[in-house]
Amino acid sequence: MKLIYHSRQRSLENALGFPPHAYQTQIRIIHAKKLLADNLPLTEVALRTGFHSQSHLGWHFKRLVGITPGEYALDCRS
Repeated sequence: MKLIYHSRQRSLENALGFPPHAYQTQIRIIHAKKLLADNLPLTEVALRTGFHSQSHLGWHFKRLVGITPGEYALDCRS
């Protein structure tokens, strides 16, 4: 069973160019950006996008987007 899992994971990684978990994180960040633009609180955004906490969301968001979720939300409001 593990061999099948790893084979599928490698196939996905080859097709996407990065591991499946990284793809999932990027999809979560895209969804978080939409929710932040809708003016939802950061804690609610973190929970709705599958992050364990606001800080977990913030760490990934800053790493992938280059600014914090709070800064992004402020940019969306102006």
